[in-house]
Amino acid sequence: MARATKTPFKKLPRSTRIAVGMTLAILSGGRAHAACEIDPAHFSEPLIESGIVTRNSFFLQQCERAHGALLDVTDPSLTGHLQRPSGITVKGHRDYYPTAAKRTGAQGRSDLAIIVEPDGSISAIVVVGSSGYKMLDDAAVELYRDSSFTLPAMLDGVPVRVLMYTHTNFGLT
Repeated sequence: MARATKTPFKKLPRSTRIAVGMTLAILSGGRAHAACEIDPAHFSEPLIESGIVTRNSFFLQQCERAHGALLDVTDPSLTGHLQRPSGITVKGHRDYYPTAAKRTGAQGRSDLAIIVEPDGSISAIVVVGSSGYKMLDDAAVELYRDSSFTLPAMLDGVPVRVLMYTHTNFGLT
């Protein structure tokens, strides 16, 4: 059993970051959170290896912060019980495509993992698949930081905190 510490996301112990396929208990305040586990059977988002490592570290960190109250929307064991967040709204109506990226012709897709709170707000975001351009990845994070859902995730009719996945395509026509 590995333990995550209360250190920043990028400084989680290596054993935690690469523990794909193992059940991990997160200790917080002396209590283990069995819900904070990395089990490939409960995660079905297709990611490259580095994205899986990032996702798992992010999940463990956020699950610990939530004292075990975090669900992954791709968990097949929740099918029929979990309704995904819907009705995304962006505060303000500005162009998130960076001017410098447009000028240089930078295009790509940024894949993100986001935490959606029971009130529909987005509390944390991490890039799990890079567009290949930091400025585009940063813009995608900023877009979702300025967003929320009108309907939160619901587990059997009760609003819950979830980890979900989304992407932003940046393309020039």
